[in-house]
Amino acid sequence: MSLITKKCAFIPYSWDIIISNATTNQIQKFCACIEFKISYFYINLSQPSFGQMNQQMQKNVKNSLITEVIVQIK
Repeated sequence: MSLITKKCAFIPYSWDIIISNATTNQIQKFCACIEFKISYFYINLSQPSFGQMNQQMQKNVKNSLITEVIVQIK
């Protein structure tokens, strides 16, 4: 799992953390550890999604390789 901090033009927040090549479980553990809240995300899969992270989405992508997730810093 790698972390890159950079600006993302396509979401209305200035700084976000990009988590690359991580599973949903790794992302949840990371965010819990540093007390970040996953509120908006972009999942780069065969059908990319953008919006609120919810339980159904977490379930859908749990076993998929997530290539990019944007975490909004609260």
